[in-house]
Amino acid sequence: MAGREVHRLRYRAKKGQGDLDVFLYFEPDTFRHVASVYKVSQAQQMGTTIESSSRQPDVYLQVEETFSDFRPARGMTLPASWTIRYEMQAKVTQYWKYELTAETLGK
Repeated sequence: MAGREVHRLRYRAKKGQGDLDVFLYFEPDTFRHVASVYKVSQAQQMGTTIESSSRQPDVYLQVEETFSDFRPARGMTLPASWTIRYEMQAKVTQYWKYELTAETLGK
């Protein structure tokens, strides 16, 4: 994750459950969950002709969430910042990003 050392766990869906890949990232010293990445690709069915095959592009989706600014709250350490990025590639690429920050965590 962007130049920092982390532990990475990978999960792949069972055969027949789709092409989902999930990557979970943890700090090596605290084991805090600092990021998740979800990836899926969907190849389109081949058409009966070249023209019909080229109409439907393959679709690639990726959702990435990162957690930071960890603070103590009610006996736990929780992230006060959460960023989520969504990207879908097909004929056009769609991208959005949300950044959320908690001003206070429960006491």
